[in-house]
Amino acid sequence: MTSMRAPKRNHAPASQFSDTHQALHEPFTWLAESVQKHPHLDFVCLSQEISHGIAVCLELVESASISRDVGDIPIIDSSNAGHLLRFAISASKMLGEAADRHIAKANQAALPKSATGGEHA
Repeated sequence: MTSMRAPKRNHAPASQFSDTHQALHEPFTWLAESVQKHPHLDFVCLSQEISHGIAVCLELVESASISRDVGDIPIIDSSNAGHLLRFAISASKMLGEAADRHIAKANQAALPKSATGGEHA
């Protein structure tokens, strides 16, 4: 009987890499490289993803409700519909709070330095 051996790998040992090497994985972004550093586009992308997620949750709940109304088997049960509604509510609150922080930060930046405790006039 022959023994099974693991295939040889041509990878360099981890000790040969320094922290300056980039990983193979790069995080997904909707943004072109030239605009990735724009200060407000992270929030715009977050808003896009959360709003699409909320829409999917609400569409599933609506579909289930319509199915129940016409006597069909719903895509999700009532308990899971409730979970999705609560998730959508929480996600929309989180998005609103993030928007509040961005607005407050923008308003703070618009104040004269003397009003923010900086240089006095």
